[in-house]
Amino acid sequence: MKSRSHLFFRSLIQFVGLFFARRTLTGAENVRQDEPAVFVCNHMGSYGPVMMTLFFPFPFRPWVTYQIVTRRICTDYLEAHFTQNELRLGRPFSRWVAAIIAPFCIMLVRGTGAIPVFAGSTQIRKTIDQSVDAVEQGDNLVIFPENDDRKHSAFINEFDTGFIHLGEIFHKKTGRNLYFYPVCINKNKKSISIGKPIIFSMRPFRKEKQRIKAYLQDSIDEMVQSH
Repeated sequence: MKSRSHLFFRSLIQFVGLFFARRTLTGAENVRQDEPAVFVCNHMGSYGPVMMTLFFPFPFRPWVTYQIVTRRICTDYLEAHFTQNELRLGRPFSRWVAAIIAPFCIMLVRGTGAIPVFAGSTQIRKTIDQSVDAVEQGDNLVIFPENDDRKHSAFINEFDTGFIHLGEIFHKKTGRNLYFYPVCINKNKKSISIGKPIIFSMRPFRKEKQRIKAYLQDSIDEMVQSH
């Protein structure tokens, strides 16, 4: 049953992709396919996750906010963040559209093998544990860590750093170092660019967190401007 569900999901993604122009991909040669990776991307609202799902060449499981896969609150979340904020619909249309697409959204997001993120909650440990288990099993992760309240530059927001704990816990559990790749999604140029990785190192965590955050932010910022 699981394989049938996966086949249906992949077929659906391929069908939806027909309605979008192909995206130019650069930097695929930077990716080591013998090691699991964390791909860290700029968000751009719903655009970034959609483009990664449709056109990114490496399999992955995305981090998603838990509201988007929770039936009782998915409609509320979609109305606030998508139909009102992105589609610019007013009431009651924003509510109607959100209610219509919520079941399909939940189905599609779950089809990606998404890992719910419980930001600001004690349940965040579930996110970390599930993510480390996934990486240990060889799965790649995709994370969109931009914080809408803090600007890094004219092009991207500053990153939250909770995801970097994955590197520390993964190393303690396996003795291996986790690879973090910057990924730039450029809407104007219809491109996806993958930068060279930064590898987690077991130095004082506060310094390592800042090192990785700075590299990923600056790399994506540079790729936005140069590609």
